Amino acid sequence: MAFQSVPETVEITVNYTYGGNQIVNTYHARQSGGYNQAGIDALAVAIDNTAVPGLLADQTVWIDYMRTDVRGLENENDITASASASAASGGLGVVGTPGNVSFAVQRLSGLTGRSARGRVYVAGIPASYVDGSKAAVGKLESAAAAAYVGHIDGFRTVIDAVGTWDPVIVSRYNEGSKRATGVTFPWTSTQYSSLRLATMRKRLD
Repeated sequence: MAFQSVPETVEITVNYTYGGNQIVNTYHARQSGGYNQAGIDALAVAIDNTAVPGLLADQTVWIDYMRTDVRGLENENDITASASASAASGGLGVVGTPGNVSFAVQRLSGLTGRSARGRVYVAGIPASYVDGSKAAVGKLESAAAAAYVGHIDGFRTVIDAVGTWDPVIVSRYNEGSKRATGVTFPWTSTQYSSLRLATMRKRLD
């Protein structure tokens, strides 16, 4: 696919392995006036040290956090940074749900339209966090859902606290057509729309 610039913006990739498969969660940050190596180094360290451990504490020991990568999106050949000081397994020594099961958390900008919102799919969910009632088959317990929303929102607040970075949502397409350059919307709040767990067949061996 042809390169598409997203000005002043970096991609943050949080890397895990679960059941032998690679799992990634992706976030974005923008720095008005442009970014530099020191800035993305600081961002990678902050995510690794502060945001990741909170979420990992509510994930099964079956999931392994590997590292956080940050790369610039403005230029085709851009700067990168990585941090892995917090590499560890999930903090809960309990059975996990299958590798294709995740919980969808919404990242919102306060604006309408699909381009102005995003999702993060949380994997490594403990089986004990799944609602055990007959009427709620395939749903997450509400307390666990609230905890995951808080953890994902923690990534937003950590990004916002590092230098002059702003947490954003990136849109590369508009009504099915690829934009000339990617645009960003401010990530202002985080929530879930449903307790139902999402599945992805290709994550199963």
